[in-house]
Amino acid sequence: MQMRISLNRQLRQAVIDKLQSPLRRGDRRLSNLDEVAAKQQVWMEQTWPEILRLAQSKKALLLFGDEASFAQWGSLSYTWSRRGVQPTVKTSGQRKAYKVFGLIDYFP
Repeated sequence: MQMRISLNRQLRQAVIDKLQSPLRRGDRRLSNLDEVAAKQQVWMEQTWPEILRLAQSKKALLLFGDEASFAQWGSLSYTWSRRGVQPTVKTSGQRKAYKVFGLIDYFP
């Protein structure tokens, strides 16, 4: 006789914990790690020194920049509520974000 049991995520994890066989996420690893490492090595040994030589010959300033966005609206996640009552989160309806840009200078 076969039985099929369906459990939600929290209950399933509790059962697994009781059995002392924890549910684990797998590691993500690049399948082409050697190829990536080889390209990085070439860049460090050939490309970067050439960039430095060119910057020094032109008395140039090397700048490295990056940008980021910071959302100013709350993200919905788990919260407490009475059983059978759907929790609600009041919002303004506006979706604003801060945009930032930064630079680091490198003097060759």
